[in-house]
Amino acid sequence: MSSQTPSNDHNGKKVDKSECVITYIKTHVRETIAYAILALGIILMFVDSLYGGTLVGIIAGIYFGDHVVRYLTNWKICREDKETSHNIISAAVALTFLIAAPGVFLGMAVAIGLKKIFVKE
Repeated sequence: MSSQTPSNDHNGKKVDKSECVITYIKTHVRETIAYAILALGIILMFVDSLYGGTLVGIIAGIYFGDHVVRYLTNWKICREDKETSHNIISAAVALTFLIAAPGVFLGMAVAIGLKKIFVKE
């Protein structure tokens, strides 16, 4: 028995899962690079949390930077819409993450800044 289990594609042909993975990698290069950097960052966090967190933060900043900037620019509106307890808990969680993994915040800040400078929307 083969270690690669064939599966049916949309045309009814038998396709190995490894071929599907290779096709995904070829058609989704940006996501594949992001996944590789995320995996490296997570592994690196066990050895050096600053560098690992920075890698994870850079990818998070690239993918979620617009949401973070939008939230921060509309802070007053968001603050008035939510209960005070939600704001206190959110601030405490953000502060905890900043203390525990400053590289994530550093990486996000760098990625958001570079994205705002170089990517015109």
